[in-house]
Amino acid sequence: ANVMKGYYQRPADTAAVIRDGWLHTGDLGHLDAEGYLFITGRLKEILVLPNGKKINPEEIEAKLMAWPGLQEVAVLQDRDVLHAVAVPDLAWLGGQGIVNIEQWLRWNVLDRYNRQAAPSKRLHGFSVVREGLPRTRLGKLKRHELSALLAPPTERTGPVEEPASECYGLLRDYLAEAAGRRVRPEDHIE
Repeated sequence: ANVMKGYYQRPADTAAVIRDGWLHTGDLGHLDAEGYLFITGRLKEILVLPNGKKINPEEIEAKLMAWPGLQEVAVLQDRDVLHAVAVPDLAWLGGQGIVNIEQWLRWNVLDRYNRQAAPSKRLHGFSVVREGLPRTRLGKLKRHELSALLAPPTERTGPVEEPASECYGLLRDYLAEAAGRRVRPEDHIE
């Protein structure tokens, strides 16, 4: 009762957030052993992968920002896999003498993160943008606008031709047996 009685003339919206006298904000969090509350994200920002795994993008973003070279980063779901949009810290990278920013980010941030991440939380791609990420007046990410920053997917005119190497054939056959289905060059490993 001390928070609000409901939304003005919107009973359906009120019923969705006030249940049994409690305001359901959509925040996610946990209590530690000493009873302190930690807010870890928002329910509406959880990404649900095709395999049913639920991923909190803010958790991944915080881990990525622990490495130098990034000014901002956002994680989104793109074509059923996790993808990062990164704004490099050009001043820091320039001070280190790093010229090929994409390669440096791929091997020193993305690859290092993926080696320690759970398989469902691994990033399968990233895009580098030069300008800041879209944000609200309060500084929150506009996640619904992130996909516009990605390059459009390349159009395929037909099936991808399989490499003729023996190594490719062995790998294809092994993966087909493990997956229990035909494997094509354009298939994603996950």
